[in-house]
Amino acid sequence: MSKVAILRSFVEVSNRLVELRTNHEFILEAVEAAVGAANESTDNDPSGTRGWRRWQMGTRRLREMHVGNKGWDRDDTDQIASIINADLRIKIVVCNTDDGTCIEARNPKNRSKKGSATDRAVGANQSSFMDILDESMADMWRRRQPDGSFLTYVLCIYNEADDVRAELSCAIETSGGFFENFSERIFIIGGEAGEPSPVRRRGSDDDGSEFDIPVTRKK
Repeated sequence: MSKVAILRSFVEVSNRLVELRTNHEFILEAVEAAVGAANESTDNDPSGTRGWRRWQMGTRRLREMHVGNKGWDRDDTDQIASIINADLRIKIVVCNTDDGTCIEARNPKNRSKKGSATDRAVGANQSSFMDILDESMADMWRRRQPDGSFLTYVLCIYNEADDVRAELSCAIETSGGFFENFSERIFIIGGEAGEPSPVRRRGSDDDGSEFDIPVTRKK
């Protein structure tokens, strides 16, 4: 089992997000959009609609908040929709995950089986960490891989009823198409990230999902 850096306090998470050239607001906007879109689905929608809409709108909002800011751009390399930062050599993708999200004793697993493209991305992550596991995680993002590939972070989103959890994490191992191990897990909201307060309510002129999303957490 590899070492796992788990960040959960508001201060350490905020500092880490700044290093990754993002912030709570940008990430929570993506989570809000994802969960709001899933909540629009009804029993009359085709099977799988909730998960697909959660991923679609989470990805859209992630791009809307980041692209054009601090070196971020959109990317679809290997048919994986993401945002990338060429300066930091990192990318972020959105994924529906299970109730291991934001639970230290467990690892989040993707809800649907991933293919070879995800295996390649995770394999690149693993090679990036093999020789720096004992170094400061604050310096991790500065490491460029010799082959020019990117370190991939997964915005893991779990949502069942009123339970919303999200973490921004770096997977380094898959098994049978599912995430198995991680090198870094940044707890954003829900689970062991702490109870959020206060809550921002969506306006009446939005998409009608009436989803409440926390914007700050207790320290």
